[in-house]
Parts: sequence; structure tokens; C-alpha cells
Amino acid sequence: MSVLMFYTEWAVSRAVMLAWPDEETDWVHNDLKLVQEDYLSIIKSLSDYITPWIICRTAQHRDYIIQRMQEAGDLKHSLYISLCAYDDTWIRDYGPLTRYGTNTCELNDFEFNAWGDKYSASDDRLLVKRLWESGEFERVLGSDFKLEYRAHDWVLEGGSIDVSTDGVLITTKNCLLNSNRTGWNAERIEEHLRHDLGVHQVLWLNHGHLIGDDTDAHVDTIVRWGRDREIIIQGGSPSSDRQNESLEKLHQEILAFKEQGLISTIWQLPLPKAVYEGKRRLPASYANFLVTPRALFVPTYQCEQDLQALEILHHAFPEHHIVAVPGKELVRQNGSLHCATMQV
Repeated sequence: MSVLMFYTEWAVSRAVMLAWPDEETDWVHNDLKLVQEDYLSIIKSLSDYITPWIICRTAQHRDYIIQRMQEAGDLKHSLYISLCAYDDTWIRDYGPLTRYGTNTCELNDFEFNAWGDKYSASDDRLLVKRLWESGEFERVLGSDFKLEYRAHDWVLEGGSIDVSTDGVLITTKNCLLNSNRTGWNAERIEEHLRHDLGVHQVLWLNHGHLIGDDTDAHVDTIVRWGRDREIIIQGGSPSSDRQNESLEKLHQEILAFKEQGLISTIWQLPLPKAVYEGKRRLPASYANFLVTPRALFVPTYQCEQDLQALEILHHAFPEHHIVAVPGKELVRQNGSLHCATMQV
């Protein structure tokens, strides 16, 4: 029997899922055309290194995406498109969490309640099951793996956890222990994480919530694992910034983990120049990057800190191509690149 492992995201992935922003998502309240152009740019960048898998609502959307990708030139990897209903585009949090064995891929489908019933999620929470029952996972991944589907009856969002190369999971108390998710205590959640995902240790964070974040402090906006127990954190600004206090407390927590021997190296990213929607500050973060087996994709915000972030990530992941992608439009709906993607 193949032993299944919940690997760090760049270890085994074959494709990256995205949900197309359309008139029935919250993007209709922003400049939909602009964000669709950014999605097309991201899809093209992904296709240089891995298979993009786009979920869209209608055949008209599918045909438009195909036309635009054909206009962009030859894709180095095949493009897959599936038709399925969804509420929002943040597929990181309602997409499948995958475990892999020698020839097996297990698709773990957790409950999703739109970050504590803040929004509608009637279609989001059924997306993985619908794609499984319609054979779309088999179509995209079936040539590489024997596929298994496993449903879970508790809330877990992909952006709320991050796992190291040796199976240590890091998360935030503000999200996983929140009464608007499971209402469970840390001991019970750790028990389920070990049983359902196979991780062997859980590290809990108390600080680092970004202003404007509506996920109750998803860890993928502030802290990410790198290679060999190295860790990347979203740092603060050298100038006065009301975000600094929380991020400095986060830094001190990470330093304490290092002193305990749980972390080898800390890489600290600059804070992007503040992005606003009217008077509302948005949770722009460089830590919301996506890592695939060959490339690391970094959301950028058209500010001078972009180049510094790219350079730091180049040193943190020297064997990966570092690819800048647009993030300024994505963050207008409170997310960024990692939130908008899910590797399988």
C-alpha cells in the first residue's frame, strides 16, 4: 500500500488551478476587464513551467480564454479548462488539498464556509466534488496517478496552512481556532491535521494579521516555508507604518521558533507600498507567492519594493526561476496570487 504524504506545494504538483473572474463573482464591483487581463498574464506565465487548469462558468468564457491564449503564442504546457459553478475566485481555500503516494494522488475535500460565513459559498463548497464526479480530475491528472477522493466534515482552507519539506505545518490561532470555523481547541485540530493530512508537528502563530485581510489571518499572507526548515516572512516597513507593530511581533515569534531549533534560516520580505481602494487599505503581501516544481511566481504591486522582494526570493529559492506577475488588481478583492491558485 502506498504511503500518502502531504508534501510542500512545489514537490509533486502537475497543474495549477484558477477560477476565472466573471460577472457573477465579486470582481464585477471592480474593473473586471483589468483583472481578467491580469489573469490571462498569470496563466501565460504559469504555462511556461506547469499546466494551467482554468475553471470557468460558461462555454463562452472557455472560448474567450482559448482565443486569448492562442493570440499570446504557443504554450509550453497544455491548457485545461473545465466548466463548473463557483461563487468566488479564491480557489486556494475551497480547492483540493492533495496527498501523494508512489502512484497515487488523494484529493482531500474539506468543508468551506467562506471564511466564517462572511460571504456566499454554496457553489464553492461543492466545486471539488462536482469536478470529481464529472471526471475532470481524471481527465487532467489521471494519466499520472491513480486518483482517490476523500471528503472531510470540518472546515479547513488551503491558505490557512503551510507545510515544510519534512511535514511541519504552520498556521495561525486567529484563523484555525476561530469560533467561526470549527470552534475546536488546538489539541483537537492538531489531532485532525495529523490524521487527515499526515503532518507530524503543528506550529501556532499569534501575530501578523494584515490590515484589510478578511480571512482572519491566513498564514499564506505572512509566513511561508522555504527549503530545509528555512522560512520566509512578510516584514514591515523601514518607515512609520501602522502595519509594523503586528509584523514585528510576528518576527519575534519566528525568532523564538528558531531559538528552539525549529527553523534554520529566516528570510524577511519588504512590505509593499500600501495599496488602497478608496480609503480602505488592502492586504498587499509578497509572502502570497506560489511555488511550483521549477518556478516561483511573485505578486508585484508596481512599487520600488518589488525588485527587493524578487531578489530575496531568488536567494531563498536559488534552484527556481523567479517570475514576477501582476498582483495590484488581485488585491482589490483582498487576496493575491497564492489565494487565487491551487496546485494539484
